Amino acid sequence: MKKALMIIAMIAIVVIVGSLLYYFVFFKPEQNKSELAFQKAKYETEQKEKQDDKQALEEGLKQAKKNYLEMILAIEKSSYPMEQYKTLMDMAKDLYQADIDNLYKQYDN
Repeated sequence: MKKALMIIAMIAIVVIVGSLLYYFVFFKPEQNKSELAFQKAKYETEQKEKQDDKQALEEGLKQAKKNYLEMILAIEKSSYPMEQYKTLMDMAKDLYQADIDNLYKQYDN
């Protein structure tokens, strides 16, 4: 009976040691590799999105400036009294600033 208990205890110890060995040598490192690969992919995706946002912001700013210059040229080509001219120029400036503010809100990182 004692011999059978010793054999069962030894088998149990071998199984437990084998399980721990498998966990720490094979399972856990593979799990860490998977987590690292996921974090790397997530980081690369975020960087690409930031780059795309930056490019879209730059294009939006160029378009806003182009629109502002077109408004200024249109106002200068027209013959308005000085008060209306000044009001229209202020409105064009306000629209330009609003466009810039909206772009920065939209693409704020």
